[in-house]
Amino acid sequence: METTQTFNLSPQPVVQIVQARVFTHPDTIETKEVLGNPASIVFCSEIFPSKEAMKQIAISEKAPMTAFVLHKHDNNFAIQFFTPSGTEFGLCGHATLIASHFVYEQYGFEKVVFTREGLEQPLETTNVKVLGTKEFTQITMPAYMPMKKEVYEADDYVPLLGISTVDVVAFYECQMLHDRIIVLNNVEALRMAQPDFEKLATKLAINNIRGLFITALSDIADIDYEVRIFAPHFGIDEDISCGSANCSLLPLWYELTKAVGDKEFKILCPYDYKSGKMGGIEIGHYNKEHHNINIGGIISE
Repeated sequence: METTQTFNLSPQPVVQIVQARVFTHPDTIETKEVLGNPASIVFCSEIFPSKEAMKQIAISEKAPMTAFVLHKHDNNFAIQFFTPSGTEFGLCGHATLIASHFVYEQYGFEKVVFTREGLEQPLETTNVKVLGTKEFTQITMPAYMPMKKEVYEADDYVPLLGISTVDVVAFYECQMLHDRIIVLNNVEALRMAQPDFEKLATKLAINNIRGLFITALSDIADIDYEVRIFAPHFGIDEDISCGSANCSLLPLWYELTKAVGDKEFKILCPYDYKSGKMGGIEIGHYNKEHHNINIGGIISE
């Protein structure tokens, strides 16, 4: 485990800051390396630092997300999220998975429960060993079926994404998480999209949108769908891979593909596809009866 630095913010000390990546893959996909998404995890003692202190730590870490973790009792932990711009964030799946990994290493809890004020239910995670030494960590999060909008409403975003309107099939809104989803009929258009992040940041901020996703069925064997995630107004031009995006994407693709039962989805975030690298591979399930999703991936330090 790598420790970057220790802050002494008495009487609100930070004990340790560690990093890892999730949604990595032991092999290349179509000869491309799978990067996985990094996060910094800040272990706190007794109480969380002040909001300003957490903001400054997140800015200094420069990770796609920084999670602050506080042990409450048994396998229960409180968690808070901050973006690299220092903005407090409501829900981050990949940072929670990485936090669970380090809790498992330090405390030995295979199952970890995270709570955050404002979340309608706790985030439950499970850590298991796979492939001999690799660790697979899974998180349960609420599912939100997105609402279909008129396809022309996507026209406000299409020019800023570097895609064509002829590739747009449908447009959806996840009201609970303030996300927007553009479904494409061409996965190549998804991979080649070149957003204007400056203009996109302004548009998303004005409309109070958490993230804008473009998604399409994959043409890669064993991959079900692909997604790219944009949140430049939070200092994350493009997220390498995102667990919480699938709170709406998994239910959506479950319905679009007419899936049945406990269908397992393999999800690719192509991210930096043109450079010979890809973001991450996520394994997901949608539980229609319990209105939740499970998202998991391999952790690498």
